Amino acid sequence: MFCLFFIFRASKGIAKQTRSQYRKKKKAAHFGGKAGTNVFHTKEIKDAWDEKKTLQQNFTKLGLTLNPNANIKARQAKIKVVPVEELRSGPAGALHAKLDEMNEQTNTPKSYVPKSMSINEQRILLKLIRKHQDDYKAMARDIKINVKQQTEAQLAKRIALMRHLQAL
Repeated sequence: MFCLFFIFRASKGIAKQTRSQYRKKKKAAHFGGKAGTNVFHTKEIKDAWDEKKTLQQNFTKLGLTLNPNANIKARQAKIKVVPVEELRSGPAGALHAKLDEMNEQTNTPKSYVPKSMSINEQRILLKLIRKHQDDYKAMARDIKINVKQQTEAQLAKRIALMRHLQAL
């Protein structure tokens, strides 16, 4: 009896170790292969990256920061912070131009595309409207039709979207 206990404990430990190794491999595969491999998404970063420098040095060279709160801490500690203009004139100027271009693209407003709604959800909302008209409070309390138990505000939004989609 005593020996069996240790056999089971040992096998449990091995199983746990195997699971741990499996999780590590799976996580590494998710991030593009072996853990610690460098993955560059743009040519500018790949060209400006120096393998002999540390991560912090490379980020500073590119005008980036590892810690977003560093600027606040720098002001408190009165450490000299490099101005942005000085960084843009350096070797990473092409990267900054690319980042500015990407920011301009993301800041442009896009035209509104209405969302879609499933036919089943439309059917449920129509049943609620037939039974309760515009009384959203009663719709929210009706658990036979409102199976998802959506709140008044959620129902109001979904009904407004359904009416908008029907108007198109």
